[in-house]
Amino acid sequence: MHLNADTADSRVKAALAYCQAWIARDKAALLLLLNPDIIVVECYGPEYHGTDEVRAWFEGWHAKGGRVLSWDVKEAGAFRQGVCLKWRFTCRWEGRESCFDGVSLMDFDDRGHIVRVEEYSAKAEHTRPYGKEEKGDV
Repeated sequence: MHLNADTADSRVKAALAYCQAWIARDKAALLLLLNPDIIVVECYGPEYHGTDEVRAWFEGWHAKGGRVLSWDVKEAGAFRQGVCLKWRFTCRWEGRESCFDGVSLMDFDDRGHIVRVEEYSAKAEHTRPYGKEEKGDV
């Protein structure tokens, strides 16, 4: 399948705008990006089906003091009808700051609206259990 560069660019821009809407707490901007039948699958289990559930999630999360502090996208690429983002996410929830790395897979409809978001996460702190130590010891 041939991937049109303009279409790919517009999908990547929409995916980045999704992240920015959360940072800016801009519900209207977020909802404009979404297909009415959107499905969002968060990395820790919750799912939201349709814009009514996404709106309730967005409003509820912020009403309870949730705040996205940063959503730094490290890589973004388009494929077929979708976009993959690799990122580091930092937020404040229930008075505590947390940070984790992740990937979002986003599918788009023919009109350029996001129809599905699946998120996967990893710990932000990484270790090398089999790497050589500074002294050259194993």
